[in-house]
Amino acid sequence: MKKQSIKEEILRRLNFDTAPDVNSSIVSSPVVRNLIRKLEAESGSGMMSDQAGGGWSVDMDDYHFRPSSMVIPASQAPQHVQVRDETPLYFKLTDRVIDSRKDLDNAMVNIHLPAAYNPRYPHAKITVWMVTVDKKGGGVGLTKAKEQVVELRPHSGGRVSLHLLRLVKIWLKKSSENLGLVIRANTCTAPDCTKFVSGGELQVAGMDSDQAPYLQLEIRRTAWRARAKRTAPNTCSEEQDPDTTECCMWPLTIDFEEFGWEWVLFPRTYEANICSGSCDLGTPAEHPHGSLTQMVGLHSTAGPCCSPRKMTAINMLYLDQDYNVILGKLPSMKVQRCGCK
Repeated sequence: MKKQSIKEEILRRLNFDTAPDVNSSIVSSPVVRNLIRKLEAESGSGMMSDQAGGGWSVDMDDYHFRPSSMVIPASQAPQHVQVRDETPLYFKLTDRVIDSRKDLDNAMVNIHLPAAYNPRYPHAKITVWMVTVDKKGGGVGLTKAKEQVVELRPHSGGRVSLHLLRLVKIWLKKSSENLGLVIRANTCTAPDCTKFVSGGELQVAGMDSDQAPYLQLEIRRTAWRARAKRTAPNTCSEEQDPDTTECCMWPLTIDFEEFGWEWVLFPRTYEANICSGSCDLGTPAEHPHGSLTQMVGLHSTAGPCCSPRKMTAINMLYLDQDYNVILGKLPSMKVQRCGCK
């Protein structure tokens, strides 16, 4: 595939008609920075993400992007949901998220709390309320979904993860139940938080803050299968093989900055490689069928062509139209071996 073809193929596999019109300012988020650092460490070069990771690869017929992690920023709740004196946190669950519900491994809402305002009271109780609507009267109310006691830092604020897998599964099964959350935190006098400190309500960082809440989903990787290692690929380059005409794998670098794609957070570049060259009689075929086709080609216009025989996935971290940060693998985007068939 040429660069333009690869560009179009990536959009198709992500189910995008056009590239998302978003900016990458969200990369300042701690969770996104950590994901990028982790991917850079796994790739080994700090720039490339060539391998499928851990010796995994995909079948040639694997096509669509396979998410493994999604970061969904909090946004305004639907217009019809108004909670007195509260600003609910709403997490929009797209079709891609709903399609992954059977493989959902974990769901966490991450919030930011300030430092303990008094060293004598380092503990706080966090209460998560789900917004609900009365089916008969239509009134909006709150239903307690989770309580969690945490120890606050004495000198600086920090993030707290609230595990809400059961609640998110309810949302994914019935999207009408997803009306938002209200999260409150109160300082308490003992680790078991049986008593609260007067005036000890803590401010949870809001949606407009640099420490805005987000929902993080972890998707089980059930579709990846191990592959035995094969022989080394026939690799060529302009410098080393200027006169080569036989079928060979040639380097091709994809630079997302060249595409103007700020929405791709990682990798910024990767080695896609291409297959090119002649499959005339005498060129080794990848399979016995290819050798037979070469012989038939002596008496026919049909003949083998130089094409990918093995392809692997690339890790990709990107922003969609709703500013959700999605991590996963894009299958069959890097050529690892070429042959005649």
